[in-house]
Amino acid sequence: MSITYRIVFIGDIIDYGPNSKQAMDIVNETLKRLPGSELILGDHEVHLLRLLDEVEWNERQKLLIGWMDKMGGSATLASYGFNGRPEELGHIKQMIGRDHVAMLRRASRYVELERHVLVHAALEPGIAPADQRPERMIFSNLSFVTYKDSFGKTVVHGGVASPSGTVESFPNRIAINTGAHRKRILSALHIDPRGSVWAISARLGRNDPAPIVTDYPPRRKAIPAPPSPEELATRAPQGPPRRPTDYVDHVPPRRGRPPRRSRPKVKP
Repeated sequence: MSITYRIVFIGDIIDYGPNSKQAMDIVNETLKRLPGSELILGDHEVHLLRLLDEVEWNERQKLLIGWMDKMGGSATLASYGFNGRPEELGHIKQMIGRDHVAMLRRASRYVELERHVLVHAALEPGIAPADQRPERMIFSNLSFVTYKDSFGKTVVHGGVASPSGTVESFPNRIAINTGAHRKRILSALHIDPRGSVWAISARLGRNDPAPIVTDYPPRRKAIPAPPSPEELATRAPQGPPRRPTDYVDHVPPRRGRPPRRSRPKVKP
């Protein structure tokens, strides 16, 4: 399109399959090639930095086991050449390499534009991005996705993948995580300097030689409007209103077999 652009990655580059090192290489090369491009830390990158900075041995082992068993860290280490020997676990920083570690340490918590705020997963309402707690930005939560009012600017986020597999637009936020690691649909949001947005998605089949790229306006989550008085007046009657569950206007019939009555004994 012959335009000057930059790219912002919103985190979770690693731990989603056997090509984590190659994904980090793409990010690192992009940050060097396109001035102004940035990487936002996701919870997986934050966990790796905690592991690299931990000096207490027992705590480091706990972080390492949790990363490898529950977060996809085993595949990430394998992509960096780890062959399963326990003695190599003490040299994780050397395996990952100085270039990639430095890139993670330079990464941001958020990127603020004129009309948008880009974060990994969430924002806390009513608090400026610079004053947000880091853990609120990297972990998705129910209070964020159910919040209906404005955050001041439109929040562009990842975190939990959208169920529809498309970029979803809401009045106060745009969710761009389309589950690339499971659905094989990778999405991005093009943000024009004037504030208009456009979604781009690439779908890669198991045997496709190249991704199928589509662009479209972000899908807006449909919210049904309440019926107008005119619509209510033209609707056919729906029958009598439902009675509450505790409403009783009669004595309920007795169920079961009636008790057997014995004949009175008459003495002569």
